[in-house]
Amino acid sequence: QDQPAAGPSARPRRPSRWDQGPQEVPVPVPTNVVPETVFAPASGTARPAATVNAPADTVTTPAAANGSAMGAARAAAVPASPVPVTPVPVVPAIPDTVASTEAGPSTLPSAASREEVRVSIPTPVLDIEAKEDVRRLPSKVRAFIRNCEHLFSLTSWGSRDGGRCLFLTNALKGKAKEWLDDWAMHRRTYTSAELLLALEARFAPQVTSRDTEARQKLSSRSYRMRPSETVAAYQSRFEAILTDVESPSDPEKIFWFHSGLSDSLIGVCASDLSGNPFKDYQALVRYALSQETRQTAARNVRTSTLRAYSLNAQGLDPEMEDAEVPPLPKRLRTMPAVTVPVAAAAVSDPTPAALGGPSASRRMRVGPPGKRLSVAEYRERQALGACFGCGSTDHQWRLCPENPNAKKGLKASGGVVKHKGSKGPKYRNKGQGKGKGNDA
Repeated sequence: QDQPAAGPSARPRRPSRWDQGPQEVPVPVPTNVVPETVFAPASGTARPAATVNAPADTVTTPAAANGSAMGAARAAAVPASPVPVTPVPVVPAIPDTVASTEAGPSTLPSAASREEVRVSIPTPVLDIEAKEDVRRLPSKVRAFIRNCEHLFSLTSWGSRDGGRCLFLTNALKGKAKEWLDDWAMHRRTYTSAELLLALEARFAPQVTSRDTEARQKLSSRSYRMRPSETVAAYQSRFEAILTDVESPSDPEKIFWFHSGLSDSLIGVCASDLSGNPFKDYQALVRYALSQETRQTAARNVRTSTLRAYSLNAQGLDPEMEDAEVPPLPKRLRTMPAVTVPVAAAAVSDPTPAALGGPSASRRMRVGPPGKRLSVAEYRERQALGACFGCGSTDHQWRLCPENPNAKKGLKASGGVVKHKGSKGPKYRNKGQGKGKGNDA
């Protein structure tokens, strides 16, 4: 190729990067990494992970990691940096029982966050009073012994005889506690089994076998259905008695169960729907339950029917019995019956409706008992000076023959009119005679 002529006006050519000599590529400073051995806890434990630092004899660099021999040689010529090594944080290992989420492993659960279900079990107590029923005492003592055995099997101290004896000592009350003090006084050591056997022999002696006792109770019919008791409740009591009977047969259970039914069920449960006697105990129980349900439904229908008849007799609608009844309107309180003079009534002439009394269309309570005057007639006779009874102008009402007081020979009351229903003052004033009227 032709080279340009050299001269003062010629510009120097910019050197290319290919014309330059080889340059050293900067190599990062190697870092001494100390590996750590992590001991994870066992599965299901919450102990933090333990770390042990182990020294490393090798130096790792990026050039050596890439497999370049030239880079490894140059990296070896560079001295190690005196910068202190930063420890690498170690994430504690997570137990297998802790589930991890999508965002990452979850943290260890604290002791407070663990869910613990605690159930309070009532402890059995045997309190025998001074006037305890002797017939019910054996079953009460046996139930206490049975509950104690169940409690011993659940608790941790129930396997140690000392804990059982201490519990029984504190569980006995009343006459049972007095008996225990006398019984344990002559024994330095005893076991809980000996204590329970002695307790049962003292308060619940087994004169006969439990099978015989259960059969005697069934024969006495003392297990019969109680008033207002359901068939399900009766069945539970009946089967509790059968637990003491050794292998009862189905005919025996059918006979005893049917004998203890109430009067309303013992007749309908004598046979099944086909009229055949029952041969299966469970079939008899199901049939008794169905008959009880049917009788209860019929009783409810009869009650609702009688109520509907009662509502119809009162003129009410049985379908509106559940509707809201509007409140009754408030009635105006009427004025009490008072005794007022005729002249005062004529002057004041109050409007009855304004006072809350009877309307103006009603008759005035003036005149003979069978003849009442209206307001217009009353005012007309008052203006004419006529009698309020017969309408004559020759005499007044106090002298009218139709006045009952005038017929009895009583003197006029001075124009005082008494409303019907009023009996006058209860007590008379001093000096007022028997024949004198009540002045207004």
